[in-house]
Amino acid sequence: MHASFSSTNDTVAFLWESGLVQVWALQTRLGPGPGKIMNPTKVGEGSVSAGVARRVSVSAIVDEKVTLAILGSRENDVLTYAEAGSGNFDVKNEVNLSGGGGIIPDAAVDVWQDSLGQVFQGTSPSVLVSYPC
Repeated sequence: MHASFSSTNDTVAFLWESGLVQVWALQTRLGPGPGKIMNPTKVGEGSVSAGVARRVSVSAIVDEKVTLAILGSRENDVLTYAEAGSGNFDVKNEVNLSGGGGIIPDAAVDVWQDSLGQVFQGTSPSVLVSYPC
């Protein structure tokens, strides 16, 4: 399992190796007062077909929707973009990458780094840009 927290609020995404993704708004109260300190609600849940899913990254929330990047692998890495909000989970795009063993940095939805250090940016194969290492 892999978990990723949003850098802008208290949203967290959980990813299981099977491709199951759950997104929660933790709704934490930092100051003193009555009531619960945390009241989590599920933002969305769904599955991706990324082979063996291994990493999720949460971006900023726009219009109450959370954009996610999910990295998995079949023969090569697969980067899946999805959106969760209002209890829904929608896969938006899937990019089959050229190599394996890559990573996606925390809070970076459109960046992938392969196992040799090459950095790529983009959300579809037609706009994938490579940066020299």
